[in-house]
Amino acid sequence: MLGILLFIAPFLIALGMHNWDIQAAVMPSEAEMGQIQDSIGGIFSGTPIEDFTFSNLTYDINTGSISMDVSFKSNIDLSLTITDFSGNMTCGDHPGVVLAQIQMEEESVEVLANGTANITIVGQPTTEGIQHIMNVHGGDISTITPGFENASITIEFYGLSIQIQMSESMGGP
Repeated sequence: MLGILLFIAPFLIALGMHNWDIQAAVMPSEAEMGQIQDSIGGIFSGTPIEDFTFSNLTYDINTGSISMDVSFKSNIDLSLTITDFSGNMTCGDHPGVVLAQIQMEEESVEVLANGTANITIVGQPTTEGIQHIMNVHGGDISTITPGFENASITIEFYGLSIQIQMSESMGGP
């Protein structure tokens, strides 16, 4: 009986403190939600894409796929996990030309506090992308500066999952 009382009592106390409103007892108030958003916003004070370095852009004629290595430098003081990076890869020199729809090859990658991690992004080129590579870049994909649009990255830390949308065209000269 004492075990049941010790289990139920905290719930009853919480309900009593919130005028027996279950929603108020289990959900944070608007003020508390604002504090949470402010603290999370403070963690990502810069644009995460500024901390990406792209290299080894290749096109495999046998598989018909594009791949590229991406190095991510974290500028925050906590470990995080990148669980998704996807969107449209564009030609940074010719905005609006979608080369491929890409996604992160790995299932997830851990980035230590203020650390660096590498991911590989892969994708199937679009018809427009293949024509652009052949006609404008002479078939040499290594001359392309990649850009991204309608892309997102999903980051997890401390049990929170945050998806950051990259709605503007990024990359290029």
